[in-house]
This record gives sequence, C-alpha cells and structure tokens, in this order.
Amino acid sequence: MIDNVEIEILETHNRIGINFSGGADSAMIMYLTCLLIEQNDLYHKTIVPLTGIELNRPFNADAAEDILKIIKETFPRVKFAKHELFE
Repeated sequence: MIDNVEIEILETHNRIGINFSGGADSAMIMYLTCLLIEQNDLYHKTIVPLTGIELNRPFNADAAEDILKIIKETFPRVKFAKHELFE
C-alpha cells in the first residue's frame, strides 16, 4: 500500500512486464513497483521492462535506458530481465 492506495502484485506471477516509455508516468510506475517489491520482500519477482521505439520520438528508448539505470541503482536487490525494445 502506498499513500492509502492498494496495489496488488499477484503471488502467482513471478514476472512483471512494464511498458516503459521513458516518460514520467511509466518511470513512476517502475519506481513504485520496485518500492512495493522492496517493502514486501518480493525479491523473487522479476521486472521485465518493455520499450516501444516510436518513429516520431526515437529518443524515447535512450531516455528509458537512462532512467532504468537510475532505478536499478536505487533498488539494487530488485531483479530485472533484459530491457526489451520493439518497434
């Protein structure tokens, strides 16, 4: 629970896919997911960052990679799968 908002991470799923554009909203979802994993000792979960490369915003993949690096440094115990890029 974060600020009285309950967010459930299903125990039956060990991989959490996050559509990670590199924008503020997806960065916040990534951060809060890591925070929930940390607060609830769910280190067996793996986050799978997924970034679509947009033709009119080709820099978004670079931004997502930069933000992901910061999040990984902030939450060193959280497991991440390979950052998947797709068109």
